[in-house]
Amino acid sequence: MDLYDLFATIRDAVAQDANLGAWATTNYSKSVTVFAGLLEGEMPDAETHAPFVVLGDPADARGMESRVIEYAIEGYVCVATGVLRTDSLDNVVEPAGLEAITDFVRLLRAAIQAGLPDNVFLVDFNSAFDTTGAGGAVNGFFDVTLVEHLTIGSNPLA
Repeated sequence: MDLYDLFATIRDAVAQDANLGAWATTNYSKSVTVFAGLLEGEMPDAETHAPFVVLGDPADARGMESRVIEYAIEGYVCVATGVLRTDSLDNVVEPAGLEAITDFVRLLRAAIQAGLPDNVFLVDFNSAFDTTGAGGAVNGFFDVTLVEHLTIGSNPLA
C-alpha cells in the first residue's frame, strides 16, 4: 500500500466516524476537527478548535527480506475544559477533561481500526495525557503501529 493512501484512509476514517462524531456533537456541539499534518507554527488553539486531532507525518519500514510492511503514525489530541470535576470524592481534584480525553482516544482508536483496509492491521496503540500547564485544555499524544502482511511474490519495495 502507498504510504499516503494509508494516511488518507486513516484521516478520512477519523473525520467521518459516526461514533466519534456523535461523541463530539454531544459533548462539544460540533464535530472533531482533523488536522492532517501542520505547517510550522500553526498548532491549533484549544478554545477555537477542540476537540481536535492532529495526525502527524506517516512513516513506513519495508525491505526485501521482510514479509510485512510496518507503518507508524503519531498524533496529538485536545479537548477543551475550563472546569474541575465536582462529582468526585471530596478530597479529589481532577480536571473534567481527563475523562473526556480518555473517551476521545478510545473512540479515535476504534475509528482508525474500523477504517483500515482488510490486509492492514493495528498492532500497537500507545497514548498519554497531559493535564499540567494546559490552562483550559487537556492534551494527549498517541502513536499507532500498523502492519501490512505481504503475499508470496509481493515486492515490498514496489
